[in-house]
Amino acid sequence: MPRKVRRPLLVSLIFFVYLFISLAEIGLMFLITAGAFDLPPQTAAAIESMDMADRIAGYVIAALVVVGVFLLYRMKRRAVPVLLLALALDAAGKIAAWFRHGLDKAMDPSGLSASFAGTALFALVCLYAWRLGKKGRLA
Repeated sequence: MPRKVRRPLLVSLIFFVYLFISLAEIGLMFLITAGAFDLPPQTAAAIESMDMADRIAGYVIAALVVVGVFLLYRMKRRAVPVLLLALALDAAGKIAAWFRHGLDKAMDPSGLSASFAGTALFALVCLYAWRLGKKGRLA
């Protein structure tokens, strides 16, 4: 009989916060691409310049985050590579969008800072998951 692994409170918090954020991001991406919001002209132009591959990548990253935090919630070792893949794709996507679509001109500095702070926070989540795995807490 497998031993019962006790879930840390921080794991539950990470799960609920990132589940909410990812599902909200997916919903917002649908609404923005459907034209439900009036956006500043620079932001609208940057979004219009994104092709279908950019949009699909956004959905894939959000889905990977949902899968990764679900695996972490279940205390599974597979959470670590899924979360790291989501982090790598997110960082690469933001850097590519910066250069390809001029996001530095489309977003104000506080929005850019928040975006990269979110990536840095997600990197800490990945580090935490990795440490749980190294300590043998993930099955």
